[in-house]
Amino acid sequence: MGDLGRPFRPIAPRTMPPGGGPGGDKPPGGGNGVPPEEGKMKRASTACKECQKRRTRCSGMPCTECVAHGRECVTDELSDRRRKAAAKKTQEELADLRGFVEQVLDIFRSNDETHLQHFINTVRAGASTEQIRATVEQLRGQRQSQQPQQQQHPQQSQPPQPQAPILPHPHQGPPNPVTDMDPNMMNPNMGNYYSPHPQH
Repeated sequence: MGDLGRPFRPIAPRTMPPGGGPGGDKPPGGGNGVPPEEGKMKRASTACKECQKRRTRCSGMPCTECVAHGRECVTDELSDRRRKAAAKKTQEELADLRGFVEQVLDIFRSNDETHLQHFINTVRAGASTEQIRATVEQLRGQRQSQQPQQQQHPQQSQPPQPQAPILPHPHQGPPNPVTDMDPNMMNPNMGNYYSPHPQH
C-alpha cells in the first residue's frame, strides 16, 4: 500500500528502427538494401520478336533473354500502334488510298466510254487490287498523253463569211427609169403619151 504514494514514471512513445517492426518504414528494395530500380526488372513497351514468340518479358533492345541465349534481338516498331512510326505509316496508307479513289472517280467522270468499259471489265473479271491499280495507272497515262494532242489541235469555230453584193447581169443594161417603173405607180394620164397607137 505504500507504493500508492510514489509518483508514476513518465511514459514516452516507443521508438522503432526503420523496418524493424510493424508500422515501421521499410528500406528501399524490400528490406534487402537493393534499390527498387535494380531489384525490379524493366519491361519494354514493345517486346522483341523472340520474346513475343516465347511469351517472355522483354527488357528492351538488346534484351536480357536474347543476350543470354545469343539470339538476335529485333523489335518491330510498327507492331505498336502507339508509336509515331505506326501512325505515320497509317497516314501514308490513307493518303495513297484516297489518291487511288480519286483516280477511279476520274475514269467515271471522263467522256471516254472505251476507258470506262475497260475498267469495268477488269473489275468484273475478278482482278486483284494490284491489277486494278495497274489498270488505273495505264488509263491515266493514256489520258494524259491525249491531252497535249487536243491542246495542239483545238477545234476553232469559223467566223461567218460576208455575203457578196448582188451585181447586175453583165449583158443587162442600166435600169430604165420609165420601163422599170411599177405600172401601178404610174399616173393614168401618162398613158396617152406613151401609147403605141395614139387616139385620133
